[in-house]
Amino acid sequence: MMFRWLGAFLLLGLSPLLPLNASERQVGDVYELRLSYKTSSMNSEGQQTGSSSGHQTMIERVIAFTPEGIELEIDLPTDKARAGEWKFPARIFKPINGPLRLLNEPELEERLEAWLKKADWTREVCGQWIFTWNAFLIDCDPYSAISIFEAHSLESSKYFEGAEFMVEGASGSAILETATSEAGEAVLTARLPIDPGFICRQQAESDVVVGQITGEKVTLADATNLRCQADLAGTITETYFPATEGSHPRRVRVSHLTTTDADGNQTIQKRTETLQRKLIR
Repeated sequence: MMFRWLGAFLLLGLSPLLPLNASERQVGDVYELRLSYKTSSMNSEGQQTGSSSGHQTMIERVIAFTPEGIELEIDLPTDKARAGEWKFPARIFKPINGPLRLLNEPELEERLEAWLKKADWTREVCGQWIFTWNAFLIDCDPYSAISIFEAHSLESSKYFEGAEFMVEGASGSAILETATSEAGEAVLTARLPIDPGFICRQQAESDVVVGQITGEKVTLADATNLRCQADLAGTITETYFPATEGSHPRRVRVSHLTTTDADGNQTIQKRTETLQRKLIR
């Protein structure tokens, strides 16, 4: 079953955690954006019933600054990684205000056509799921490059004490507060309750995908009705670690989800995501 969920400071706490200037990037900078995850699940008896882990790395290059915002190139780290993915490199414009914009859509469309032709596919397969060594969505939307970048984007300017914090899958918002990590680091953290409706609908979408892969017809309405009968409770905790001498900025997002079915059986799931942003040249 696929389970999607996503400067230096004085350690004495006398210095506040302040947002970095949005112009911290410089033209020509190249950043490595590494997103890693670990998941685990247990039953009511405390027995582990599954686990997984993995990571994905993106490369961000700063192309230009304009009065309206910044132009970035988002890419995969190697030619081998890029060979099976038509969306990258992608040129993205990040405005001072407003949503991200895709700048090289025609180029991506050309690559998409070549990718489909090489696989002997037509546009009719777009949006379908297939299974090779893992579940694979045939994605034909150039703008999905933006959502992939957003999942790997770590903007330090939004992490400061007192900031209102929201995250997909959580209910409402929380205020980022200064805290101290187990290693004695000054961090910012916020904890939010999960949104049961969002989670059960997401699980239902995964059930539909599994049905497509296995050949079993599963409607979204039926899957949603079944999933939303369970009692869902949990939290999402976000912790931001600012850059210090010798370390790079990162955020750690830990999701806990307890699912209780009609018979009282529980499944406890945990997902830990770590996103690190590192200047590599």
